[in-house]
Parts: sequence; C-alpha cells; structure tokens
Amino acid sequence: MKKKWKEYTIELFLVMLGIVIPFLIYKINDNCRKNKQSKEYTQMLILDLNEDLKILVSNLDSINSDKKCIIQYLTIDSSKIPIQSVELQIKSLVTKIVKYYHFIPMNSTFKDLESTGNISLIKSISAKRSLFQYYRLAELELRMEDSYGQEIEQYLKPAILKSFPIRRLSQYDFWYERSPRFPIKIDEITNNVDFENCLLIKIDHLNNMMLIYQALIEANKSTIKALEQ
Repeated sequence: MKKKWKEYTIELFLVMLGIVIPFLIYKINDNCRKNKQSKEYTQMLILDLNEDLKILVSNLDSINSDKKCIIQYLTIDSSKIPIQSVELQIKSLVTKIVKYYHFIPMNSTFKDLESTGNISLIKSISAKRSLFQYYRLAELELRMEDSYGQEIEQYLKPAILKSFPIRRLSQYDFWYERSPRFPIKIDEITNNVDFENCLLIKIDHLNNMMLIYQALIEANKSTIKALEQ
C-alpha cells in the first residue's frame, strides 16, 4: 500500500511538473517577447517625439519672429522711414496676418498602442501619464489652430482685402504665402483702423500660440525623459 502511495505521489509530481514547466517556459518566452516589444515601442515613441520637437521649435521661432515684426511696425514712426521700406514692410505684414501655423503630431505609434491595448507595454507609470498629457495638449493645439484658421478666413482676409487696392490681388497669393504684388497708398494704410485691428488680433493669436507651443515643448521633453528612464 505504501508503495502504491509512493507511486501515486511520484506520478502526481511528474504530472504537475509536466504542467508547470511548459507554463513557466511560456511565461518566460512571453515576458521576453513583451520586453522586446516594450523596447521597440519606446524607441518608436522617442523617435516620434523628437520629430515633433524639431517642428515645434521651428514653428515657435517663426511665431516669435512674426510677432517681433508686427510689434516693430506698430511702435515705429513710419513718417521717419523711407516710403519704399514701409511699403515692403506692409506687404510682408499682410502675409504674416493671413499666415497659418501647422503642427500635426507624429502620433501613429501612440494611436497603435491605444487601439491595440498595448499601452500596458509601457511599464513606467510616469511615462504613460506624460504621453497622455502630451497628446491631449497636442489635440488642444490643433483645435486652437483650426479656430484661428477660421478667424483668418472669416475676418482677417476680408478685412485685409478691404484695406488695399486689390485689382491684382487674389486669394491664391494668400494661400501660398507669396508676398502680394500691388500698389500701396501708404497714408491710407497707416491710418487704417481695420488694418491695425488685424495686426492686434494677430498679435493675440501669436501670444496664445507661443504659450501652447512652449507648453508642448516642455511636455515633449519631459515625456522623452520619462521614456528613457
């Protein structure tokens, strides 16, 4: 009887061993696979964020430059500047008033992680939190751009078109950001309330864009740092 119990115990042990060992091997392999995927996704996210950072910095520099040009025009006494210089400056300002700033984040990797449920592969809680905050902020920035784009189309462009002799001016010039070529009556423009209002509205746009771009750059850098840890 004792032999039988020993045999049963050994058989049970072997059966359990036969179940546990394959399960452990599967878990080890699965963990290795997930670790590999996690590293791959992390590297892809970092690449996306670095590409975003280049665009964000470039756009922010452009916004700063445009804002300085508009402020410079509003603060100088145009009567003390040669007419040709003022005319060139005004033509340049027209393109800045109707200019769009576009930032579309590289979010394909993040969207893939979200849609497949693989976001759990990003093990760092702070990295996941940073990712969600960054892409939410990017969505807010896109909505702001759309809102300002509508204001440009519905108010700024029509106001600009009223402010100039525009027989040879077309929307085509605005759309492709070409410097418009048309005669300008300096006195009419420098004393034009609509034109000055357009400049002030554009400064307001630029100030808000600067704030959200700066926030995006900070969020981008902190997310990269969290992923690299």
